[in-house]
Amino acid sequence: MDDERTNASGDSFREWFPWPYALLLAGLMFLCVLAAGGVLLAVEGFLADNGCEDFGASNYGDFEWSLWPLGSSCTYTEAENGVNARVGPGPTTSVWLVSLVALLAAVVYSFFRVNEELATSSS
Repeated sequence: MDDERTNASGDSFREWFPWPYALLLAGLMFLCVLAAGGVLLAVEGFLADNGCEDFGASNYGDFEWSLWPLGSSCTYTEAENGVNARVGPGPTTSVWLVSLVALLAAVVYSFFRVNEELATSSS
């Protein structure tokens, strides 16, 4: 696909856009988002029931993982906690996964553009 767009000096888009830098930036962003989300999920898993402290200082709910929507939730029962409630999961994990997919798509697209640039420059 040829881009005929030009910048202010009249250079074509292909000549002035730094695809290798886009690949590097997208890759680094992907790794950072992956690591940050992984750390948050690990902390949630490590805390488990201790992270379910919504209704009182020593009143822990039951920690669970939910597949849809994706994330952790805490369940409180009348017998154990004095209230019937379920808290979570929030949108954080789903947003994290959507961001990972979008960044991975950017990495793959940039990778193919860099390979295309290398192929056209060597011929």
